[in-house]
Amino acid sequence: MIKCIVIDDEPLALKLMSNYVNKHENLKLVGNYLDPIKALHEIENIEVDLIFLDIQMPQLSGIQFLKILNNRIPIILTTAYDEYALESYDFQVIDYLLKPFNYERFSKAIDKFKAFNISKEIEEKPPSHREEIATSIFVKSGHKTIRIELNTVHFMESKGDYLYIFTNGNITKTLENLKDIMQRLSPNFLRCHRSFIVNMDLVDYIENNRITMGDNFIPISRAYLSEVQSFIQDRKH
Repeated sequence: MIKCIVIDDEPLALKLMSNYVNKHENLKLVGNYLDPIKALHEIENIEVDLIFLDIQMPQLSGIQFLKILNNRIPIILTTAYDEYALESYDFQVIDYLLKPFNYERFSKAIDKFKAFNISKEIEEKPPSHREEIATSIFVKSGHKTIRIELNTVHFMESKGDYLYIFTNGNITKTLENLKDIMQRLSPNFLRCHRSFIVNMDLVDYIENNRITMGDNFIPISRAYLSEVQSFIQDRKH
């Protein structure tokens, strides 16, 4: 199922879009919001595959929302105004639904998302044998290409446009992103949050939905909690 949220400051429009999502057999509504700022806070703690977003909103415009989200989640825009179409396509916008639109047009937008998702999965398909992945990686940092031994990496944190790799006493700053670099790591590395990857071999302990590694505390978000639990279960056998 495709997990969706709907954001629109008009109650009737929000209700209509929520009904469309609930009606579609491949979609699951995990949240609907009149307030885009509240939505931004909550998507950090829930798993979301697709966002339906209005553009003209008083608290925070759809374009401002797109800039803050920074292409982390695909968007289908819903708006009564077509003058923002060109600007919006600088972001990961799947379709632009011009109000009023019917369920048939809505369904076509979902088909576009499915096609986008399939092509993306093919591009990001991980190697079939993680054991064959090297014990070190190369990352671009400024004008240098740096070799990093994976067994020295404690965790990685995505912040703004950069990824920070914390190794034994060092921090490497790179423009790599978490999703891409995850495919190059050995099986002991685990995504525990939208912004963090941890080396589970170097974890001290886990308590209250956070990982402790020395003086560092890494959050475990609700969206990745089951993966962390599965990893721990596998290591018990």
